[in-house]
Amino acid sequence: MIKFNSAAYEEARARLGLPHSQLAAAAGLTNSTLTRWRQGSTSPRLAELSGLASVLGVPLQDLVLPGPAPTPRPYPHADLHSGRRDRAGLDSLSNLVGRLVTRRSLNHFPLTRLERLVLIARFGLDLDPPRARTLDSIAAELGVSRQRVAQLEAAALRRLT
Repeated sequence: MIKFNSAAYEEARARLGLPHSQLAAAAGLTNSTLTRWRQGSTSPRLAELSGLASVLGVPLQDLVLPGPAPTPRPYPHADLHSGRRDRAGLDSLSNLVGRLVTRRSLNHFPLTRLERLVLIARFGLDLDPPRARTLDSIAAELGVSRQRVAQLEAAALRRLT
């Protein structure tokens, strides 16, 4: 279960000076969904949280509170633990992605080439130690817009969840 970081959300929202309802609409969420996340009564899905992070202009992991990563769901054709590196010291979201997906196991998921590249870069799966990168740096690296990177990330996360 992903725990929403309300304090980081409020800080980013205040910096933008936008009301909750406007941010929710821009991220494709309902105002009540965002309110339930902020109150802790429900947990966001990665794809939904990715959209909100993009709208706020913050890294996805900033909106996640540290905590134990959930047990990964088994996938019939993927050995999710093969080649897994030690991911100690990473934030909760990178731990979650790192436990569910390694660079090697991404080949077992139905992702496009660009979706795969975005996930590798976004969660630092190509770095040792792994270190997440911003949407802007990935956009420059791939020669696409920041918005396109956010779209690719959201699509890839939907396929993984």
